Amino acid sequence: MYEIDLNRYLRTAVRWLWLFILSAIIAGGAAYRASQFLPRTYLTYTTLMVGDNAANPNVTADEIATSERLAAAYADMADREPVLDATIQALRLPTVWWELQKRVLVTRDGSQFIEIRVTDTDPARAKATADEIAHQLILQSPTAASEQELERRRQFIKQQLDQLQANILQGEKELAAKQAQADKETSARAVLDLQDEIKALDLKITSWRSTYASLLTTYNGKPANTLTIISPAFLPTQPATPNLRTNVAAGALAGTLLALVAVLIIEYFNDTLTSVDDVLRAVSIPILGAIAPIRWRRRPPGKLVAARMPHAPIAEAFRILRTNLQIELAAATPTVILVTSPGLGEGKSLISANLAVSFAQTGRRTILVDLDLRHPSIHTYFEISREPGLASVLEEKTGGELRQRIEAALVPTAIGNLHILPAGRAPANPAEILASPVLDAILGCLRQLADVIIIDSPPVLPVADATILATREVSIVLVAQIGRTRAGLLQAAAEMLAHAHARILGIVVNRASRSSTAYYRYPPTSPGGRWSPTPLLPRSASDGHLPGDVPHQGTRQDAPWFS
Repeated sequence: MYEIDLNRYLRTAVRWLWLFILSAIIAGGAAYRASQFLPRTYLTYTTLMVGDNAANPNVTADEIATSERLAAAYADMADREPVLDATIQALRLPTVWWELQKRVLVTRDGSQFIEIRVTDTDPARAKATADEIAHQLILQSPTAASEQELERRRQFIKQQLDQLQANILQGEKELAAKQAQADKETSARAVLDLQDEIKALDLKITSWRSTYASLLTTYNGKPANTLTIISPAFLPTQPATPNLRTNVAAGALAGTLLALVAVLIIEYFNDTLTSVDDVLRAVSIPILGAIAPIRWRRRPPGKLVAARMPHAPIAEAFRILRTNLQIELAAATPTVILVTSPGLGEGKSLISANLAVSFAQTGRRTILVDLDLRHPSIHTYFEISREPGLASVLEEKTGGELRQRIEAALVPTAIGNLHILPAGRAPANPAEILASPVLDAILGCLRQLADVIIIDSPPVLPVADATILATREVSIVLVAQIGRTRAGLLQAAAEMLAHAHARILGIVVNRASRSSTAYYRYPPTSPGGRWSPTPLLPRSASDGHLPGDVPHQGTRQDAPWFS
């Protein structure tokens, strides 16, 4: 089952956070700048009602449906040529109706209400236009004629209402009088006659009341096809567009999304290792150690932390690497470790130099050999001369003189038990030299002179040198640098070495995050409660030992230990 690595995505987001922020700032700033040049437009609106259903307490369902259908028709008329052209003529606007139509929006929510929205660069003109469109819509509807007819009808109904009201009042008085007379009458015949008159008068009064109520409803109502302005347009004081906050937010969001798309594309096509977990996923080779970045040490001698800062966490990481190598190699003596990497600039020389120092500090006789004949750099870490070196050793191939030439080319250091065999001058044919039998003889002599031989090899993929060296009896340590080494190249290097039947001990992850290096945090042991860098003193001013050194038995510091 495929598992989603949330930590990996989180690390990717943190790594590209600067791009997200920068893109959001640039896009938001561009949106703000562009908004400054956009014209200011103002928005206002007016609301009309079709019919009088809202104020009519006796409205029926048919009347409501009729008002809604009429509202849809009037809404469709509001932004058509007759209404808009009449509005332009009335206000003498310097435009044509189809241009005005672009600035008018008529909406309705399915009820009998119509809303007319108008935008304009002049707020007063926007208000006047909205009001005039509503006025012209009313003029082109039956509302005006209906009002006149309604007024005549009201006058007639009012007369009828007054007459009915007088009849009702008079009838009620007569009804009360007849009722009183019937109560006093003693003749049965007279009582029956009065009761018949009372019933007839009561029916007449009831009829008058019903007619009165019907006429009163007609008097207060309006026709269904009339239009009424219930909310006139207001004078806008703030521009509706451009909205600076919205534009800046939208621009920043668009910039962030573009940056996200760019990051996704880059990450999809880029298989550069970003963590120790990426290394484990790339190849099935054990990890021997993880070295954090050595910060603020630009020159190579300053990066020799195993000697200069023996109490630093990074120096402890090299000691962990050394211990893991000793476990892997068991009792193999002498030990020949070849340090290489898939490509250039991945820190193999840095690892080789510090690992050699770490082995020397245990009391083991250690020789660090620079076999990167094309681009040697070991001599820069120890500030020694590049020549003479391996080039002088290769001048003679006889076995008797070879050891003497090797001993003469070895350069002692201020670190006890550590000697350097620099590369010497660059040969014309480095691959042929590394493939020649003389190299086997040189390695054989070095095995006699030291307990541990660390070889700084050329990278695997650019040249064939590392593959040639891997065919010797050496144990290989492969260096992969976070943020530089690509997973595909690491796999190719491992497959190439495996094809050469090389013995790969494991991988050292260079420039790993501090959370991946698992440093041990011991209390500082230097004076003052804090660790401090230990300088590389010349042998004349030092006894050759640093903290952590265990002098080899029989070693004299005033003479080479191989004498």
